[in-house]
Amino acid sequence: LMVPLPFSVGLLSLLWLLGWLTWQVAALVVMLTLANEIHAFAHQTRRENGPLVTSLQRIGLFQSARHHGVHHRSPFDCRYCVM
Repeated sequence: LMVPLPFSVGLLSLLWLLGWLTWQVAALVVMLTLANEIHAFAHQTRRENGPLVTSLQRIGLFQSARHHGVHHRSPFDCRYCVM
């Protein structure tokens, strides 16, 4: 699921106005908005990703290249999620 940036901004604004915005909801919307970028990180080297992304991969918030690589091997039926 990928959420376009204008929709995300509108959704976050609406949730804030309604008083329903929590840090968890905001984090979810940001992660969904950046899903393709986060997936690309799983295909790049640590040097390309930089220290912040590498740290997020190391603690398991983002999927590492090694972990995600299993998805690209037969039978291709696991480790789809990159976040």
